[in-house]
Amino acid sequence: MRLWDFINKVRPSDLEIKKNLPLVNYKNIIVDKDKSTVFLKKKGMLLDLGGIAKATLQISRAGP
Repeated sequence: MRLWDFINKVRPSDLEIKKNLPLVNYKNIIVDKDKSTVFLKKKGMLLDLGGIAKATLQISRAGP
């Protein structure tokens, strides 16, 4: 479920945010490098590549 609609500038209610916060936790992501798979522990979790792109950008900005 996507809570934020940035195109139409719709913000979720505080209740919707509170209800979905338990789904936000990187510790609930299991990466199996040998099988090249990712498992999300909780039903309803989504993996958004935007966060990965932001982290990559931050790492590349830090530089050597």
